[in-house]
Amino acid sequence: MSAAPPSPAESATLSSLFEEVDRAAGAVSRVGAAGLPSLTAALWDYLERLAAEDTAMTHPHVRPAVTTLANTTSAYFGARLRHTSDQARCEIPLLRMTVTTGRDEELGPPSIHEWLESFELALISRNGPRDFYLRSQFSLMYHPRLWTPDDPAETRVPHAYAAALSALLQRARWPRNKNVKAAVAELLPSALERLAAAPQDPRVRIVEHLAAKKDITPVLTDALAQPTPTRIAWPLLALAALAHDLKRPARLETDCLPRSLVAWQS
Repeated sequence: MSAAPPSPAESATLSSLFEEVDRAAGAVSRVGAAGLPSLTAALWDYLERLAAEDTAMTHPHVRPAVTTLANTTSAYFGARLRHTSDQARCEIPLLRMTVTTGRDEELGPPSIHEWLESFELALISRNGPRDFYLRSQFSLMYHPRLWTPDDPAETRVPHAYAAALSALLQRARWPRNKNVKAAVAELLPSALERLAAAPQDPRVRIVEHLAAKKDITPVLTDALAQPTPTRIAWPLLALAALAHDLKRPARLETDCLPRSLVAWQS
């Protein structure tokens, strides 16, 4: 049996992948939100190549690329909401440009899984405007007060996981704010109750440890023992970044979770 062909990120040079990001961004400027998936894919490939060449992820393009990815995934989520403006804009700091990505209902409705991917990237990049926007949309679309026993099984855990992430981020950002404490007290217990009945998902166990203010190092180590499709374990990186911001950083050194991104430091 012949070996599988290398992915674009493995076979292409860093400069050629950057050019692909530039081309994809140009397409978005012409066609709007419909071009965002191609730009997002190009950004993932570019970051994968960066990780291969610089395991510490200290290259000057890393932070603007991650921030751009958070913006494009969030913009694509928003472009499929009816209340999004036709003139909505998406910043692309990697290229120092902005594109129009207004409402395009022909793209179909967004999913909670897409919300999670975008929110995890906002957690990593400490992208305040984007995480505020996503939390606002979550409150409108997926608030736990709307949960019922009749919810589809495939969305129960993602909704609860998203609610827990949202609550924990607010706890990290505003630990002494009374209004935030009240919001977290409303949101977090019901989310954790649902997660307790979930299958043994390592990310769920990490969130439970964060909610209980426990050290996540053991459960994060277990989660990293499972293979990942990319050099960086992005969903786990989001949780490590959240733990860092909650003042409970994991005691763990691995290229899968670059310290520069866990702490968002240059």
